[in-house]
Amino acid sequence: MRRHSQYESETMQINISSKICPVCKKSLITHKIPEEAIQRFINSKESFYNDDNVVQRYLNSLSPKTVIGNSRAILRFCWIVHMTPRELIEMAKKDKNDTEKMLDDLETYCLQTYENPTFDFNQTLPKNTAKFIAKAIKGFYAWNKLSMERKTLFKLMKLRTEKQRNFLPTKKDIRAFRDMASPRDRLLIEFNANIPLRREEIEESLVWKKLDLTEPYKMVIFEDFELKGHGKGKFEGCLFLGIICESVRAKLIQRKKEEEERFKAMKEKYEALGYKFVSEFTEDTKVFLSSEVTINEETKEVSIEPLSYKAVGNMIQSIQKRSGIPLSLHKLRDYFQDQINSHCGSDSVSVYANCFIAHKIEGTKRIYSHPEKQYEDVLRVWKKIEPFVDLDYDESQINIKLKDRARQLQSEGKSIDEILDTVLKERTQMLITEVSSLKDSLLTEYKRSIKE
Repeated sequence: MRRHSQYESETMQINISSKICPVCKKSLITHKIPEEAIQRFINSKESFYNDDNVVQRYLNSLSPKTVIGNSRAILRFCWIVHMTPRELIEMAKKDKNDTEKMLDDLETYCLQTYENPTFDFNQTLPKNTAKFIAKAIKGFYAWNKLSMERKTLFKLMKLRTEKQRNFLPTKKDIRAFRDMASPRDRLLIEFNANIPLRREEIEESLVWKKLDLTEPYKMVIFEDFELKGHGKGKFEGCLFLGIICESVRAKLIQRKKEEEERFKAMKEKYEALGYKFVSEFTEDTKVFLSSEVTINEETKEVSIEPLSYKAVGNMIQSIQKRSGIPLSLHKLRDYFQDQINSHCGSDSVSVYANCFIAHKIEGTKRIYSHPEKQYEDVLRVWKKIEPFVDLDYDESQINIKLKDRARQLQSEGKSIDEILDTVLKERTQMLITEVSSLKDSLLTEYKRSIKE
């Protein structure tokens, strides 16, 4: 890295596109950086200023899950400006205006190059990567007590990534994405389309005892301390409610059985080799686990660890690249919310609908409504979106299902009008055409049953 005693924009020619990996000949800025290289960067003598590790100082302010990503962003910024972390701090302490001018020039270069129709700069430096670098480097300066002006890098940090922001998956997209996953990950995607939890909630709170698989359509409940934010600050009072659809319930039952058998097999295998298998399958075991075992050669202990936050992210990213579908667990939450908005009518603003994606219930509603105790009402609202969140739901069988439901209501003494009204409400607006086509046959069957 070339050193700068003072920044001068006329001598620094920013040309990100020219930075090519000498091995694979691809853009260096988006090059995959191994974690080992990240650790060497963090611990390098060039990350120290006056015996203080300025990179580590910034990383200490972050959650453990974001450390590696932000480290990569800082390293990429250093590649772009040809400076080390120590040199960045030296320059900022000597004259902060020089640093702000460097950041402004970089921002201007990026924004202008993105607008250039003859050069697809988004392939060299994706907009989401540029935003991430901008946020990371501003945090890096701030935590080293060198806060930049509020306007610095503001436009870059607010850069619109339209494709990702506006993408709303369809059920067809989700099915195609799911079909490219391994059996475990396939179930994870199906589960999250049905029970839209966040990554950290899957890693930390989703254990088998949270899922009652004994009967159809059982409710899943997570309190605020089990959700994002752990019930602190603005997350206090959040509640998640979900209903497990039948196709997912059957697969979870099978998965639980397979995992119990895997624990037994691994215990026998490794204890025969002289290791101690320390994992035990209980109701407190995480639902989604690593497919590999973790071996500690020093203690001779073997364990099966929960599927980590990072592993879920890597899996999603891998399928995104192979499928070309920018789906994520957050996009599954967006999809779920869209189904509520589209098919629940006035119920879309109800306490129950808010709980389906763990949105906070404001005011006294949370205190007095106790939606977790209103199973019938929760199920009634959820049934409206069942065909869209159950990825195995067979739309071609809707006529059969509607007839079955109509016969059930008929046996309860409902009139033909009540039967039709109930069926229409339960099967949502998308199914109105199919319901209408059944009207004559339902009426005929109803008259026949009256005569009998």
